[in-house]
Amino acid sequence: MDFYTINNIKLDIGLDRTYRIIQISDSHAISLDENQKLDKLNQANNNENAWYRQKIDFANYFHERYDEKHHHIPSVLCLEKLIEYINTNRPDIAILTGDIIDYYSKANYEILKKMLEKIEVPFIFTCGNHEAPASKFSELSIDNDVSFQCVDIDNLRFIGLDDSSKKISYSQLKRLKEKAEDGKKCIICMHIPILTKDNEKLMEKYDPYFVIDYRNCDEPSKEFIDYVCKNDNITTILCGHAHGYSTNTFYNNKKQIICSSGLIGFINDIKVN
Repeated sequence: MDFYTINNIKLDIGLDRTYRIIQISDSHAISLDENQKLDKLNQANNNENAWYRQKIDFANYFHERYDEKHHHIPSVLCLEKLIEYINTNRPDIAILTGDIIDYYSKANYEILKKMLEKIEVPFIFTCGNHEAPASKFSELSIDNDVSFQCVDIDNLRFIGLDDSSKKISYSQLKRLKEKAEDGKKCIICMHIPILTKDNEKLMEKYDPYFVIDYRNCDEPSKEFIDYVCKNDNITTILCGHAHGYSTNTFYNNKKQIICSSGLIGFINDIKVN
């Protein structure tokens, strides 16, 4: 056994060629720089030790692989290995669906910035709930706008949305509608999965904390869920947050792919055509 758990996925959304996507999520990297003030260093050590325990608990709950020899390593090293996999395999695009660092601090921010600068292919980084407030990460997003990002690769469009506060705004929804109406196939990239009428049975294994639930979210988020279900150009959602992998159908044949944690080396390696 080694560090990586590679989850190979094939998606058919009606494209005229095959694209490769590598998705990583929830690596919760924490800087253990001893030059930090004592209180910050104590916080870092406490959180790092907590994740050593929690990643085992998540892996056991979701029946995913945890190998003490290869996974009991610092979170920053986990993230380094994930970036190394991206650069070695050179996909058409890399998608980082949030909680790449564990909390905002100057040291953690610098770790994240350094790691993103190492990525050698086009990528989208979306904020997770641990990258809060999201506004502090604007510099690391496309066009300095963490709320809405867009990357086109030929006729395939990737749209990154900040749903780290467990909701989508009317402003984001308006921009999504502008980008999803020109005929290009769209893949939505965000942190928190959606729960719909169609996938609620399959999503029962996740605590309500880990989803945006169509039954009890705010009005713009409800409209967002309805829109991504009904718009024919939106084909797929890539997300994380739950620390357990699943692929579920959120409407008709539309797939929501939840990436498990980078702390156990989990990678979604997706071929889409």
